[in-house]
Amino acid sequence: MVESVSIGIPKLDRILLNGVPRGYTILVKGTPGSGQELFAKQFASVGSIAESVVYITSNERAEEVRAIMQSYHWPTNLEIIDIATEYYEKVLLREQEISRIRRDGFGVADLLRLNEDAEDRHRETEANFLNELNFEVTNMKPPFRVVIDSLDFFLEHYPNEDVLSCIRTIKAHTHHNLSVTLLTMNAKSYSPQIENSVDAIVDCVIELDVQQMASEFETRMIVRKMRNYPNKTAILTYSITEKGITPEMVSRIT
Repeated sequence: MVESVSIGIPKLDRILLNGVPRGYTILVKGTPGSGQELFAKQFASVGSIAESVVYITSNERAEEVRAIMQSYHWPTNLEIIDIATEYYEKVLLREQEISRIRRDGFGVADLLRLNEDAEDRHRETEANFLNELNFEVTNMKPPFRVVIDSLDFFLEHYPNEDVLSCIRTIKAHTHHNLSVTLLTMNAKSYSPQIENSVDAIVDCVIELDVQQMASEFETRMIVRKMRNYPNKTAILTYSITEKGITPEMVSRIT
């Protein structure tokens, strides 16, 4: 039987397979404010000494990721690849400069800089962030634990079929090397076809949801898919405590 590894949430581990089997790719998706980013950090924090742990962030700076993990007293001895800052420096700052030049008028130096920026953008198109993601993960040596937070950046900037192809490649590399990868994405932000396609690729789907109940809010965690273990689907309520995401009541999906 394939060894299982912790998902970072003890009660969730217990209702699954004492964690998830090595080789699994996990998707955590949720509505805004439901906590999928915190789930990702909690998952990364339980990487063992033997595992290489890499956290790829496209919506937070590296220091923000470390600060949140430190606030929960989680280990931070992991590699963080900060696509958010890289995208800001390589793309957004240059776009802002081009807009300023067009607004204020062109000088010789400005025209030269625009030409340099055009050449830089051409090089970045050839070596884009999706290719960088694929390269970083598929060059990892086992055993590894990878977090990609989040897929939303890639779905917004690249053709959907290219992103799905990248996910399939990462899933195959994770499976072959008996490691674990966790992906996050916003729920109900894309067409059912895209969301269903991502669900179909991964091995485990966990959905976080916030629902208003009268004057209060209820947070629910739904284990929608465990490949080969349909009896492990479940619905849990959870809260955010000093330990992070903490499940409370559990019921099985029948």
